[in-house]
Amino acid sequence: MSLVAAPSPSLRALAELTGFSLATVSMALRDDPRIALATRELVRLTANRQGYLPDPALARRMQQFRQRSRAPRLPVKLAHVIAWENTARYYSFAPFREFRDGADARAKEFGYELEDFHLHDPSMSAQRLSDIFRARGIPGVILPPIQYPEVVRARIANGDPWLSFNYTACVTIGHTVGLTGVSRAVHDHLGAVELACRELQARGYRRVGLVLDRVVHERVLGRWLAGWACAHLNRAAPPAPLISAELGRIQTFDRWFKRAQPDAIITCDCDTVETQLKRLGQKTPKDIGLVDLQWTAPAQPRAAIDQRNHEVGATAVDIVLDQINRHERGVLHVPKIMLVPGRWVEGPTVRPVLAPSPTPTGRAPPSSRKPDSDTDRSPKRKVSTLQPGPAA
Repeated sequence: MSLVAAPSPSLRALAELTGFSLATVSMALRDDPRIALATRELVRLTANRQGYLPDPALARRMQQFRQRSRAPRLPVKLAHVIAWENTARYYSFAPFREFRDGADARAKEFGYELEDFHLHDPSMSAQRLSDIFRARGIPGVILPPIQYPEVVRARIANGDPWLSFNYTACVTIGHTVGLTGVSRAVHDHLGAVELACRELQARGYRRVGLVLDRVVHERVLGRWLAGWACAHLNRAAPPAPLISAELGRIQTFDRWFKRAQPDAIITCDCDTVETQLKRLGQKTPKDIGLVDLQWTAPAQPRAAIDQRNHEVGATAVDIVLDQINRHERGVLHVPKIMLVPGRWVEGPTVRPVLAPSPTPTGRAPPSSRKPDSDTDRSPKRKVSTLQPGPAA
């Protein structure tokens, strides 16, 4: 019996078998939407029956040849779709500017360039925008947070596809775009609050309150609240979170503050909470700790979570370029969600980390004590040193 495998047929052989041109066969095997679906399926079926296997080394050389043959080579455009009525207002939010800056920088590393498309332009519609992507051969679309997610979700629920991605790869940023089968790059909101709680507990805070604007809470699909709940699973009677559309209302905040009695607050609306605390005579960090969940500027003198928005934008481009390279377009069977972890930022609104308890004189620390027997060599179960907070 021969152990030598039969050679894989060439593209030219497949072209002769199917009766199509060499270019048509090549594009069909790459699932190019410019080739009719029936043709693509016929070419793939023939390739499978003939045992065709792509040559990755040849594909890489051909890609390099195509790139060198373009003189001068213009950057390939990736669409950055802004679904806001006022573009100036969209860019007034620092996180959105950082999303785009991060995405544009990563795109340029690979020879691409972002181009803004304004969905709320009077002359633009979702269908026309989809037609433009196809006509211009734009291979990928990036959808940052949108202004009215509830409107888009209602349209999708009623069978309106809103935007069609049959001919492009697509990725969304954040949680506001509820498109089924579309991959997403997003800050890890849940992990960010867990990180903030750990940092506060390391500084001796035991009654950590969570204060959220209701609109922002809904736009992140409750992830911040979930992180706070996870961090308090084993704590007795933690202060109830305040989630309200009226955080600036004195009665709303005072009623919660009196009932919750927090010794630290984590919030997404630090300016409003700081104003309320000053009115109540609460000074940070002397009387209360304060952590900002939406820190965007090094000049802000606060303890905070840096959401790494620049990296979120770059991750979105990584996702869409991966889809382009794998010839994936339209709705995916298994979309991916890439979480970018936040980073703790030290600031003057919280106490410093508590120093470890001094070791009693004359006794070696447990970590340096020599084992007295073989039983002492067995691993010990680590016991948490966190104590439950007082009952509310």
